[in-house]
Amino acid sequence: MADAEKAIRYEICKALEHLGGPPKLLEAIRSGSKEALYEVAERLGADGQLLTAIAAWGDTLSDAQVLLELREWNAATASTLSRI
Repeated sequence: MADAEKAIRYEICKALEHLGGPPKLLEAIRSGSKEALYEVAERLGADGQLLTAIAAWGDTLSDAQVLLELREWNAATASTLSRI
């Protein structure tokens, strides 16, 4: 697995954790397909920005762009959660 893919998977799992995904689920899905990651995100109530970033991975955006989108989403979410 390439470094970019590992980083993207890490950020997706971090996002799923922000959405309340339980640790067992996150561990099980970490190496899952893009479609499986998307489905879990959708079931956890992910917004359009996160779902779009996951869907664009390997499709309409470069790995670097997807990684940037995911990192920005996680940073914004962490900031929002810290204010609660």
